[in-house]
Amino acid sequence: MVQGKCALCKKTSNLKKSHIVPKFVSTWIKKTSATGYMRGIKKPKKRMQDLPKFPLLCGDCEQLFSKLESYFASTFFHPILDNNKEEIAYDENLCRFIISLNWRTLVTAYSDQVKVDPWIEQHLNRAEEIWRRYLLGESSNLGLYEHYFFFLSNIKSEIVLPKKFQWYTLRATDSTLASNKNVVFSFTHFPHFCFVSTIFPFTFSDWEDTKIENNGKFSTKSQINDYYFWDFLVSRGKLLLSSIDGSENKQIGKAIEKEPEKFLKSESFLVMIEESKRERLERIKELPKAIRGLIDIIDRSVDNPELDILQQKWTNYTQYIVANALSYIPLDKAQIIDGLLQSTILLADENNRVTQFEFETQELIAKFMATICKTKNEQRELLAQAIDDLVKKKAPNDERIIVVFTFNPLDMEMPFETGYYCD
Repeated sequence: MVQGKCALCKKTSNLKKSHIVPKFVSTWIKKTSATGYMRGIKKPKKRMQDLPKFPLLCGDCEQLFSKLESYFASTFFHPILDNNKEEIAYDENLCRFIISLNWRTLVTAYSDQVKVDPWIEQHLNRAEEIWRRYLLGESSNLGLYEHYFFFLSNIKSEIVLPKKFQWYTLRATDSTLASNKNVVFSFTHFPHFCFVSTIFPFTFSDWEDTKIENNGKFSTKSQINDYYFWDFLVSRGKLLLSSIDGSENKQIGKAIEKEPEKFLKSESFLVMIEESKRERLERIKELPKAIRGLIDIIDRSVDNPELDILQQKWTNYTQYIVANALSYIPLDKAQIIDGLLQSTILLADENNRVTQFEFETQELIAKFMATICKTKNEQRELLAQAIDDLVKKKAPNDERIIVVFTFNPLDMEMPFETGYYCD
């Protein structure tokens, strides 16, 4: 424990090591991680058991912030992430919590940022004093500053996002003072959530839906349209992602081998699946329409009610591998498959019989069948038989996934049925 002046109350005392991002966040990250570890924006290659702490507050002020953190965790964080709550009523404690976060960010980032942009010092000093006195209860004056809070799960932006950007938005923590010649704000981020407090200017345009007042309702559907902020957010994501040299994927691979059930039930797995879909949409734009259609069939697959949760997770993981394998088919080979697929459907329709063709990739043994069936059960029986036939033909040491697509032109509602087999 360090003796010093508390940054909040200014009294000399034994200083606690304080988190900028609350401890409940690190607990959630570890609990929902495939590996049980975290990575920070400062040293992304270093695995951590806890978030960074600084000798910042005395015991009384630490307790003051702890109450605000408990409020946010129980009212917003867990109801939204654990129970999918989309709209929540709030009181002045939400604004107080946001200020407590961004005040800590301002104080800890102050020196470095003033060296970069000396002109912001007077603006930082004024905001810090007003926020500090408000947090202590010495003043009800919030000044003209505005405070924003928004949810990041479903990002809709016209800006091209970098690869694995959602690892940053949904799994990482971050805090910084952002500034250029026109704007200064305090920014704190943890998985799914962003908190922004204006410093200069006092108001941001196109942020109205995410502005937090003394009371109101928060919605996870709210969005902002500030292109400068999206540029900033992408740059922060790139800072983290550019420092990861594939070690994250290696750790996840080890987690799958060591504890597959834990991996499949983790938040890391869900983020990997969603990030993979987003990246594929960019990657497959040049592929023929029929190949894009096969990938779309996989991405739109619904959960099978006959499977338990773990079995369904394994199916989702298999679908992830299959869709990625199809998206990486070279263009010349994809064009050949596209032609075969179209002619197979045409021949089945003309001859009123089953027509099919097979193709292979480095990860897949695949078959496409056009099946003229009167019932869904008939189509599924043909699908199961096709999988059995491919399994019998496969070499004992061949670890590729078997995937069979069936298409029934007579079924107007759900013509496709897809099956997988992997050892």
